[in-house]
Formats: sequence, structure tokens, C-alpha cells
Amino acid sequence: MTVGASSSEVAITHRGDIDGLRAVAIMSVVAYHVGAPGFGGGFAGVDVFFVISGYLITSLLVGELRERGSIDLLAFYARRARRLLPAFIRASWPSFSRGRMSSNARRRKGRT
Repeated sequence: MTVGASSSEVAITHRGDIDGLRAVAIMSVVAYHVGAPGFGGGFAGVDVFFVISGYLITSLLVGELRERGSIDLLAFYARRARRLLPAFIRASWPSFSRGRMSSNARRRKGRT
């Protein structure tokens, strides 16, 4: 199985072990936030997640360099934006909307 957003992106082989490590990292952060005993740091999970993300990004860039002989950073970040922005907008829109409604309600009551 290969992973790739489009034909212009270098395909990498799916690694189940990396998915497992990411899941453990995310679960440790969630456990910290719900106050589970034994998860006092929570930061280790964030560190592991970022290290894995860096490894995957580096793998994509090295693969592109090997395949094409150069790295097009603009195209790379455009692919990331097309992948991540829809989820960001969907996740943040309710917060922005709620904040806007609260701000308008305070203004109508005479508070700033």
C-alpha cells in the first residue's frame, strides 16, 4: 500500500508500526488531559508525535529529491495545505462562531 495525496506527490510505503507509535503518543496526551494516573508529563507524547511527523516529512522530501533531483517546497506546502486546511476550518469554525456570538451578546448588553 502506498500513501500519496496526488500523482505529483512521492509515494511512501505505509508503515503500521509508525501508525501504532502515533496512536500511543496521542493516547498518552489524552490520558494526561483526562487526569489518568501515571501520565503526569503528557509532553513525551507530544514529543514523540512531532518526531514521527518530522520523520515522515523528511521521508517525503528525500523521496522527492531522489525521484526528481530537486525539492519544490512551494508545491510541498501547497499539498500540506490542501490536506490540512479543510480539517482545520471544520474544527475551528465552531469556536470562532461561538466567540463571535459571545462578543456580540456582550456588546448588546453594554459590556465590551
